[in-house]
Amino acid sequence: AVGEILDCNGVCANETWVGDGVCDNGAYANNNGVYIYFDCDQFGNDGGDCDQVLGCTDSTAFNYNASATIDDGSCIEVVLGCTDSTALNYNSAANTDDGSCVYETSVSNMELNSNVEIYPNPANDYIYVSSTSALHSIKMYNTHGQIYMMLNVENNLSTYKLNLSDCSSGVYIVEITRANGSVQFARIVKQ
Repeated sequence: AVGEILDCNGVCANETWVGDGVCDNGAYANNNGVYIYFDCDQFGNDGGDCDQVLGCTDSTAFNYNASATIDDGSCIEVVLGCTDSTALNYNSAANTDDGSCVYETSVSNMELNSNVEIYPNPANDYIYVSSTSALHSIKMYNTHGQIYMMLNVENNLSTYKLNLSDCSSGVYIVEITRANGSVQFARIVKQ
């Protein structure tokens, strides 16, 4: 009949189905209920409709593949963090750098200004973080650059007592973010 052709198996089908954006590989039937196959060389793999590319089809994933036509289950969640292994706060689990890397030189050259104070240092069981304005958050990194402790400071406190009793002895980097957005780093020693 006019407008019909024989598919890869000799079954009569609508010729407009070749290259229509749908892969006709036996998933769809003609009017007689017979499944249609255009996914052979004769029809150029259904006019390209059946050219399958396996990969991650989740556009929010770390390894998203815009060319993938079939999700192969390989999607990896985005993990933000410092991806530079030379940084103090390197995060080996991170796969997307968030610009938070802290380096030895930046910490040693960065002294707390008169608006922020940490005491006592060296410390045993606690330190106080004190600021002339409200504190927003405090992060503490271990010597491997991993976040050891992270907390949000509530109620616009300008002084916070940080419990170190569960921390191992050693050197830590403390990142202090004030409510006004300013960020400062300091090195502390836990005895």
